[in-house]
Amino acid sequence: MAKVLINSIVNELEEFIEHYGSMPIVIGIDPGKHGAFAIIDAYSNKCYATLKMPCYKNEIDWNVVLHILSNLKAQTLALGVEDIHPRPSRNRGAASQGKFLKQAGMLEGIIFAIGFTTYKYNPLSWKKKYGLSISKAEKAALGIKTDAQKTKELKRRAIEKAENVLSKWEWPEYKITDGQAEAFLVATMARTDLMTAQEGDTLD
Repeated sequence: MAKVLINSIVNELEEFIEHYGSMPIVIGIDPGKHGAFAIIDAYSNKCYATLKMPCYKNEIDWNVVLHILSNLKAQTLALGVEDIHPRPSRNRGAASQGKFLKQAGMLEGIIFAIGFTTYKYNPLSWKKKYGLSISKAEKAALGIKTDAQKTKELKRRAIEKAENVLSKWEWPEYKITDGQAEAFLVATMARTDLMTAQEGDTLD
């Protein structure tokens, strides 16, 4: 099953390159096993694809990650990614958090080695900007009492927010995961920062 999923991811990548391989793009990445890559147009409201993170036997397949990013490098003007740092979490034990940080480090190494123009975003900051955080008052109003309930609500909000934005975009409409939703939202922020930087260069 995992190999079938990886093949479908690679096929989707190849289909994108075949049809849009000359278009300037921005990539957004939500790290982790349940993360994703979002590919959007650098200058128009078009989302070309949201590729799920390739995994095999419950581990990220780094060869496929390298394949994806290497093949997109030539047309990528900017890449946005969550800037992961260790933080206390009742949902994630020490071993699990260590593994997640290792995955984030692997991804960052690949991004650096390929040589992308990269924008990093603190997860708490960017999610708050998009309303993907829950205050104590909201938790009480929604009857959220456990971390699992909070996580479920945040995933729902991420998907809802991304779908609201995408409803005004051109995109291959299909049901998205919270990882794909977050990757897309990160991509939109990277595109905004890219445009700001380009405007600054023009003024200079």
